[in-house]
Amino acid sequence: MAASTNASVAAAVATGTTLPNLCCPFCLGVFQHPVSLQCGDSICRKCLVSCVANQCALSLPLASNTVGATSTSASRTPTATATGSVDGASVHTTLLSYDPVRGTVGVKCPKCSAVTTVTVSQCMKELEPNTQLAELLQQREQARTGSVACIDCDQKATAHCSACGSLCDRCWEEAHKRRSAASHVKLPLEQAAPEVPSNCPKHPKKEIKLYCVNCTDLLCSVCAVSFHQGHKLIEMSEQTGLSKPELPMISKRCLEQKTKVDVAVQQLNQAISSVEQKHAKLQADVDKFGAELEALLRNRIDFLKTCSATICSRTVEALNRQKSIFSAISETLEGSSSSSLSAMQSSSNISVVSAHKRSSDVLQTMEKVLSDSHNLEPCDSGDAFSLLDKTAYCEAISSLGVILPPEEAIGIPGQPKICQATSASLSLSWDPPPLKSTTGNSPQLIKCTVSGYTVFVSKALQQQQCQQIECGPEPRIRVGGLMKGTTYMVSVRAQSNGVHGRNSPAVALLTPNWPLEFTFSSNWDQQGIMWWLGTTPDPKHHPDTHTPKYVNPHDSGLVIASWSRAGNGAPYIALGRDEYGVCCNFTTPEHNTWWQVDLRPCGLSVCPSKYSIKHDMQHDGFLRSWELRGSNNGITWTTLTRHTNDQTLNSAFCVGSWDIPQASPTSSFSMFSVAMTCANSSGVWVLIIYGFEIYGLVTPSTL
Repeated sequence: MAASTNASVAAAVATGTTLPNLCCPFCLGVFQHPVSLQCGDSICRKCLVSCVANQCALSLPLASNTVGATSTSASRTPTATATGSVDGASVHTTLLSYDPVRGTVGVKCPKCSAVTTVTVSQCMKELEPNTQLAELLQQREQARTGSVACIDCDQKATAHCSACGSLCDRCWEEAHKRRSAASHVKLPLEQAAPEVPSNCPKHPKKEIKLYCVNCTDLLCSVCAVSFHQGHKLIEMSEQTGLSKPELPMISKRCLEQKTKVDVAVQQLNQAISSVEQKHAKLQADVDKFGAELEALLRNRIDFLKTCSATICSRTVEALNRQKSIFSAISETLEGSSSSSLSAMQSSSNISVVSAHKRSSDVLQTMEKVLSDSHNLEPCDSGDAFSLLDKTAYCEAISSLGVILPPEEAIGIPGQPKICQATSASLSLSWDPPPLKSTTGNSPQLIKCTVSGYTVFVSKALQQQQCQQIECGPEPRIRVGGLMKGTTYMVSVRAQSNGVHGRNSPAVALLTPNWPLEFTFSSNWDQQGIMWWLGTTPDPKHHPDTHTPKYVNPHDSGLVIASWSRAGNGAPYIALGRDEYGVCCNFTTPEHNTWWQVDLRPCGLSVCPSKYSIKHDMQHDGFLRSWELRGSNNGITWTTLTRHTNDQTLNSAFCVGSWDIPQASPTSSFSMFSVAMTCANSSGVWVLIIYGFEIYGLVTPSTL
């Protein structure tokens, strides 16, 4: 494959231009001191050393260079997710797999996905430099700047070796100390042949003679047998005869496509300009409409305040007039009653006639008073009593000596307030109803016994779809099944002995976007956090975007699963859903063995409430004594729950679930570990774990 790269860039040497094949597939920059991988592709020496250093937390030596990126953190997990930097370019070490036992690193080629295994301490000696590609880069640099750089350092080259390439004086002495380099010939730079190499870079003694149709690469005979078995191979001359006639047509098509792309770019620029103009116009219209709406609302508010004051004054006037009417009725009835009693005690006819006349006058007066009370002038907006505030209404009625109705005696609870909120639930509390007065002449404060409350919940724009929730006499409730980021109107009504009071004023409450709440429903359900991570590609920024197929979150890089020491299977199998076809998954026997999952790659933390563990196909080796621990740095661990001789797991593929007591409702962790504290049911220190799930509140780690 490197031969194909070298041949395709030969045309760029004379002009000094940069082609994609001159770019390192790791840092995407122009090759700097390229070395060959076992698959035939090349990588910058700095990229390789930086990747290994970031992966293993080692500072490896570089022949006469200083590595631009150094290790900042150590990783002992099977797969690393750190990111290094080489001269400002990002290098993703997810292309590496580190084996701490053997001390080797597997470098995965981004082009062909082949893995090159090298020893950490000897990685520079095991990978040979690609001298042919380095010569091409030197020729390109010479054509661009008029000078040649050393292939091992950035100094100016002073001599050329047919086997090693162009070197400076210091690098020449270092490279030719070996006895095997005694036959190398030192030539002036002017005599360096700028020919495109015809030998295989992986097998320098083999000539390139074949072409792989499947991989579109130039090969030698050894590469064809080693890496291209089963592929269609033809002679290079035959491929040249097939490709050469097509070059003019391909060039013409490229020019046509370039013209189309230029036209499309011009049209896009025009569209962008048009959209920006429309946006500016719409913004001006919105600002104008907002100012007009604000002025209209202010005028409407002032009008409503004026109307409210007018209605209140007319209502109080009507009540005072009715109060005077009832006072007149009371005085008249009292005088009539006294006259009637005196006439009954007297035997004089004159007294009886006088009492009859006064009684007739009283009846006429009562009829007139009642007629006047019915002819009271009503308010413009309807019945005055229906417009009064509830408290003012009760005080006015009590001042007239009227007994309060039962619903008024119960009172109105306070407005609901949020105690704790999640994306799907609200924990509410409110003040109980206040004391009420039964009469006006002899006021008595009473407190009705509240037997329960009714909570009314509805969306702000859909109040006709109201949900009624009954609760006990305690003034608090947890309302679940809500939507995140939604405003709800909530009010409360008290009840006593089957009599309902009046609703409290509705208050608008907003459910937040975080934390997300995951509640346990049954063993091995699809309501847990691991299942959510397996069906959500970007849980931190798009938590509601789901995929129909479950993908192990360890494979997608959202979490990292590990254990104390490998046994049978792999630690990430515990996060799968039986898709690996492995029925046994356990660690190597050792004291205090553990398994853990790290959520820091996805940037989330969990305040846990419950967790589940699944056993594999074996009929023994069940967990009996262990601890579930939480941490945020992998160093300091907090014991969340401890089990001693727990008999829950007792059969093949069985699942156990346990509650996690909360020491603090705000405590959350990004790492969880299952650590054995005693041998399993078979008497050995082997941790068998085939599945793990956890539930609780999820928040971003930065909140």
